[in-house]
Amino acid sequence: MLVATALALILAAEPEIAGVPPAASPPATPAPATWSAGFDRVDLISEEIGTLLNYDVLELPLYPLKPVVRFVEQVKVVFRLPWKGLYVGGSIESQSLLGEMPTPIGPKGLFFTGGLVTRLLFPRGAIAGVAYRTGLFRFGLSVSAFTSGSWSAPGSFQLTVFPSLGLGIGIPAS
Repeated sequence: MLVATALALILAAEPEIAGVPPAASPPATPAPATWSAGFDRVDLISEEIGTLLNYDVLELPLYPLKPVVRFVEQVKVVFRLPWKGLYVGGSIESQSLLGEMPTPIGPKGLFFTGGLVTRLLFPRGAIAGVAYRTGLFRFGLSVSAFTSGSWSAPGSFQLTVFPSLGLGIGIPAS
């Protein structure tokens, strides 16, 4: 957790490391906004799948090492794609293609979210919810639906649905 937190804070403090150009003085004439790919955030608690908070944390008194390993598995690095509102993320546990769209009502920084979740690129679920971005932080509240399918058992379709929370640290939204 310390490594992930340190990485997120370093990339947020030094955005040029993550491919974000340093802030410059505004041009004399307004130029069209450019959008580029690059680092967005590190999700310390990932919204995907949701088993960390729904299963593993509850087992902490019985099996203290299991929740720690699962926490490390689910820490996710997220990169923004060249198309506004699209993100790709990856952790040891899963990979995802996510979209964010500003809500028509509510405070600035509130987004609808949705995406596809894979494990070793095997499609295994979807996620939908809302997220709030403020400064370095992104808070998410979603519903995650996934199957038990995998490359070794592609016909396994035990469906599980969980509420999930997310906490990310990264570069402030512009």
